[in-house]
Amino acid sequence: MGGKHAFLHSRCRRHGGFVGAKLALAGEEVTFIARGKNLAAINEKGMSVFYRDGREEHATMARAEEDYAKAGTFDVVIPS
Repeated sequence: MGGKHAFLHSRCRRHGGFVGAKLALAGEEVTFIARGKNLAAINEKGMSVFYRDGREEHATMARAEEDYAKAGTFDVVIPS
């Protein structure tokens, strides 16, 4: 993509969470819109990717917000 970009994932369901986590692992700034337990878990631990072969990757730099207005501005918004 040629440099760092800020990404917003509108929801962190199965596929959106995977794509967002992979972007964060690649060094991109990623913010998820989440609520409740998911909001707290992402901000506390980041997003994790678990593979069928037992490997795990942890995107500790991912963050989450509950409110779009508080999330900031982004180069790319990915609705999921």
